[in-house]
Amino acid sequence: MIKAYKADTYSTCAPDSHSLASCLNALAKSRTVNFKAKKCLSLLDAMSSAGLKSNTVCFNTVLNAAAFSARQSEEERRNALSVAVKTFQQMKSSKDDSSSPDAVTYGNLLKCVANLMEPGSRRNEMASSLFSAACQDGLVGGMCLDEIRRCVPARAFLPLLAICGYDTPMKEGRKPHSVQLKELPTKWIANVRKSDLVARQRASFKPKPIPSASNKRKKNRRRREEKRAKPAIRRPGSVTEYGSSSKEL
Repeated sequence: MIKAYKADTYSTCAPDSHSLASCLNALAKSRTVNFKAKKCLSLLDAMSSAGLKSNTVCFNTVLNAAAFSARQSEEERRNALSVAVKTFQQMKSSKDDSSSPDAVTYGNLLKCVANLMEPGSRRNEMASSLFSAACQDGLVGGMCLDEIRRCVPARAFLPLLAICGYDTPMKEGRKPHSVQLKELPTKWIANVRKSDLVARQRASFKPKPIPSASNKRKKNRRRREEKRAKPAIRRPGSVTEYGSSSKEL
């Protein structure tokens, strides 16, 4: 695309942030490309070198490519985590507001930590640091809240909220999954777009209830009754047959 733009034939068709984001998105969602996070970052750097402006969406796409490199080799996972850190540093050091971090940025970063790092103290420290930064920047969105629950152990989640300045759930002895986005301090979500306030994982962190013995018996009884019930045979018109008798309803 850059070569075509530099050629005389297509000199009037300059790529912009939208075309760049489309290319990055296609590369990030590919299931056959190896080291796609590294290639996304290389494409982003090439566009910047060509004088083309990138925005927050482009950087977030690179982070997304890194986050979904979890099923690759160990070398690629390490490289993807390095790409995520480098991308975030570029966003933080940028003086352009159009490429500054947003709520999706922190959500993708925490997803990278959850997917690419082994559970342990190093992962907990990195995730806690990112979440604290999101709280200070007012960028705790739905995905950010969901991913921090994946990153840190359940016993460490409520103390982390208390360290960041919200200790009500810990004082009340609540469960980690009971904390909702709407109850967080206003300053934590002050700079989040309305569309990013919705939880992305739809409470996947919430433990599934264990069915009781009585519920199992009711379910089995209902299945037996459904098997014994005579099937309704519908025919054209208003006549419905039940077994061997036919009556007009």
